[in-house]
Amino acid sequence: MELRSADVTIVSIRGRGHGLAAELKRRGLEVTVIDLTSQLGLWPAEDQEGPFGFFKSENFSTTFLESLHEEDPYQQLERGFTFWTAQGPLELKGPVTRYLLLKWGWKEEWIGALSHEKPSLQFFDHARGLGTLWPMAMAHVLAKTYDLKTVEAPLAERKLPLTADFSVRFSTRQGLEKSIQWLIQMGIQVFSKTQILDLSQENLARWDGFEFKGELSGIQKSPRFVWTLTSEETKFYSAKLFSKMYNDQVIEPLWCWVRYRGRLPDVPLVECCPYIL
Repeated sequence: MELRSADVTIVSIRGRGHGLAAELKRRGLEVTVIDLTSQLGLWPAEDQEGPFGFFKSENFSTTFLESLHEEDPYQQLERGFTFWTAQGPLELKGPVTRYLLLKWGWKEEWIGALSHEKPSLQFFDHARGLGTLWPMAMAHVLAKTYDLKTVEAPLAERKLPLTADFSVRFSTRQGLEKSIQWLIQMGIQVFSKTQILDLSQENLARWDGFEFKGELSGIQKSPRFVWTLTSEETKFYSAKLFSKMYNDQVIEPLWCWVRYRGRLPDVPLVECCPYIL
């Protein structure tokens, strides 16, 4: 199969690069997606992704909103995002949320600030610490895309609206195929039966392409690449690529998703259980 010249090549699994591919295409760039999902084994999609969701926001891009309808459907939870603390659960959207926060000594303005994304840094007092205001700090910390090493580190310019509506997705193979077809309809080249054999290096410090086998064959070059696999996933896929891209060093995550199966009784109380972190 012939490969059109691409401005950006995205190597993706389980749809990770699809939203980015669609956004770049709409900005006038030629995009190619190499989907490696089927080459990483027959793991259930829900085991790989986990039921992680998102808060309703007024700042979603048009492409992101459209992507929500072009993959597995999202389900809005009846209750809300919940922290399980030593004092018991703190459900951030429920009948007792306001009561608990007022009992903790929260002001009405602080409670209201948990419903939007504007930064709320006035609460922070280095001398007195966070105390019961830690949910406000968590709203900023969870919005960051990099690790905070200390409490004194700068918080995010925005925060997650922790009391807003919260939705989750349960990913399936069918949802991935639907998302791939959406990209194809947009004019994006998607190759899901192509194996990556090696990197094409321009010099010791820069690589400029891949060596493919399958739907695409030979060395294909592109001015920009996006690699969405973690170091562990890369090592599982190809020891050669792992060695070159990560210098044989696995980047250990601070957190990981692990699913445990269980069975709950079919009673009304279970139906209204909150989502728990």
